[in-house]
Amino acid sequence: MSFPIVINQTHAQNNFTFKADLQSNIDLNDYEVSLGTGYVYYSWYNISAALNNNSFSLTIPTDGTTASITITLPDGAYNISTLNAYMQAQLKAAGYYLRYAGDAQNINTGEIRQADIYPCTFQVNPQSYSIQFISIPLPRIADLIAPTFNGYVTGGFTLPTSANQCTRLVIASTNAFNSIIGYAAGTFCTATSATTQTIESTLVPNINPIAAVEMRLSCIYNKFSQSSQLLHVFNNKNAKLGELIDISPIQLSFIPCTGQHRSITLQFFDQSGRPLNLIDNNIIIKLVFKKKDIRD
Repeated sequence: MSFPIVINQTHAQNNFTFKADLQSNIDLNDYEVSLGTGYVYYSWYNISAALNNNSFSLTIPTDGTTASITITLPDGAYNISTLNAYMQAQLKAAGYYLRYAGDAQNINTGEIRQADIYPCTFQVNPQSYSIQFISIPLPRIADLIAPTFNGYVTGGFTLPTSANQCTRLVIASTNAFNSIIGYAAGTFCTATSATTQTIESTLVPNINPIAAVEMRLSCIYNKFSQSSQLLHVFNNKNAKLGELIDISPIQLSFIPCTGQHRSITLQFFDQSGRPLNLIDNNIIIKLVFKKKDIRD
């Protein structure tokens, strides 16, 4: 005989803790429990202030000197494309880009509208399983001519007074952003180069630092695990952000319970033991309790 208990968003205490009251104070020493079925939305961030992996700096040449710009990414689920888009949006907002000013409306000459040019770019190199940081030599005012910069003007910042000045990427040792893109802490690109610089990751990029999710249940005693309350482990199963993940086990795996309980608490952690910030706590978890087999 088994006894199911369902935990859902009505039991949420915070974004990673769910507490379900039992009908009475129950002695669970003679019971064991397994995850029966479970559904969780993929709604946790891979970059956030809590993970301390949301910040890097750029050193940009301008008017005979340099400007240091810190990019702080809002908490979110990013890939390299969206990360690069946010960086370039911040550069554009601060005026650090070149815009095309040649016949902008295409009325007089039918010229094709040219894309904005940014000092730097992040992009994926799938052949080498790396992330590239690409930095172009910025033009002086006198360099705003054909073939590369004809028709372009500054987006607001003052151009360098010396030729071939490049933007550098700076990653602090106190921030884990380096693991996202596979770089050690430090400064990347030289300050001067006559050609575009392309820097490759030297470490394996870890764009999703949350590789697995641990479910922990307050009433169990798992003597084989470092976390004695470990109930189940799952990952996002290639789901996209906002999609529902079926975390149900292929077969029930029962773990002994211990103690007397008036309520039980279910919590979610990442593989490093950090609380998992479930943005959408609309979960459905069915726990299955049964009497211990006296032969165990």
